[in-house]
Amino acid sequence: MKNLTFKPGCYLAFVLSDRSHNELIKLFPPTFERVLCHHVTIDFQVTKERLAKLQTLFGDDPSVNVTGILVGENVECFTVEIDGYRARLDGGYYHITHSLRPPAKPVDSNKLLVTSLGKPSRTLSGKLSGTFSMVKK
Repeated sequence: MKNLTFKPGCYLAFVLSDRSHNELIKLFPPTFERVLCHHVTIDFQVTKERLAKLQTLFGDDPSVNVTGILVGENVECFTVEIDGYRARLDGGYYHITHSLRPPAKPVDSNKLLVTSLGKPSRTLSGKLSGTFSMVKK
């Protein structure tokens, strides 16, 4: 992760590999019609300073693991830990929005996580593969 460069207008994410995406979909068929299962947002309001802090915190090769799944009324998401951390710098929880029912939006996963205190309804354990990237908003 240390080789990332700050890019204005972007957020920091861990983008799932095709392999991890396909495995999650196969093991946990989406509940809702709009399937995402694409990335873990690391920092949506990333700055140069926050990127430097995250690079120091996580080092070169952080471990990214799925830890559980939560299903709400219109959205479902996987809970995630990065090097054992569940909480993001902004106080939210690391997660992957798996699927949703429109008009729900991916950001609604955050609301589900807040109401559940970040505790999954079903515990899982698995290492995810992917790439840390600066993603255009």
